[in-house]
Amino acid sequence: MTQRARVPIAELCRLYDEALFETALDALMQAGTHLREGGRLADIGCGSGEVALAMAEGEFTVTAIDASPAMVRATEELCSGTAVTAEVRDPRTLDLPEGRFEVVHSSWMLDSLADARDAVRTMARATSPGGLLVLQWSHGQPRSAGFALRDVLESVTRRTAWRERLAEVPLAVHHHPLDEVCALLQDEGLEIVVARDDVQVSSEEGPDLPAEAPYVALLAAHARALGDDADRFTDEALEALTAANTPPPQTTRLTAHRPHTPQVLKSPRTTSPHNTNPHITTSPTTPPGTANPHPTNLHPTSPHPPQTQIPATHPQSTQNPLTP
Repeated sequence: MTQRARVPIAELCRLYDEALFETALDALMQAGTHLREGGRLADIGCGSGEVALAMAEGEFTVTAIDASPAMVRATEELCSGTAVTAEVRDPRTLDLPEGRFEVVHSSWMLDSLADARDAVRTMARATSPGGLLVLQWSHGQPRSAGFALRDVLESVTRRTAWRERLAEVPLAVHHHPLDEVCALLQDEGLEIVVARDDVQVSSEEGPDLPAEAPYVALLAAHARALGDDADRFTDEALEALTAANTPPPQTTRLTAHRPHTPQVLKSPRTTSPHNTNPHITTSPTTPPGTANPHPTNLHPTSPHPPQTQIPATHPQSTQNPLTP
């Protein structure tokens, strides 16, 4: 039986949250936000506010939105005295003023939505002319690839030992293919700048992220509900994923730019060697005219600052990382 290393579940979740924070900042830096002289930024699914704080320290006026009142309170506390306004809003009925924000950012919020189309359209429309929309989420594989990870985890939650105890704890993870999200943004008049499904979630300053951390973090709500049985349930889930040779979670990054003037003719689409879908276009990682995409004026108060050097990109292996 394949079991996780005996790192406490809470510690694995903390390490993974720190890695998500750094990866979110990396996406914003790669998009060139640090080259802008402030502006208005919307952070949708702000969590406990680390990204909002970092961007406020970069002279942005930030509207931070989360569905969780607890997360909004944490953001207000962390960002007290800064240009951050935190609001409780349901992303399923997201309402943002059109053309209001120079940057709209959302990392790992789309995963929680069974249907993300309205949220994606709203964020696109809120992006001002010349502005950027920066999205990251997991599970952006093509529709044809299926969603084996969710299927396996659901089968574990339906086992006799767990069915009743987890009946009120939904597996809030959903599949939004990259090509479909790209098509939505193009329909809203945005140009795709970056479209990747090989982003590595990692923390440059911290310890190596355990391979099981993304899976354990995904099951955090289930672990809390099960109390003393959390380790046993988590081990069963990891064993089932290994036995099914489930591909690792896909981490997807999408950056789009709204032109200053409406497009009359669409530019020719080019695809990367790993992408054959015509909706996904690839171009330099920053909009035309920008310079070095590494951070120069953002210094978050987190003990783990954003990455200042971006390592060479290597596509994620399709081998299950839980396999010894």
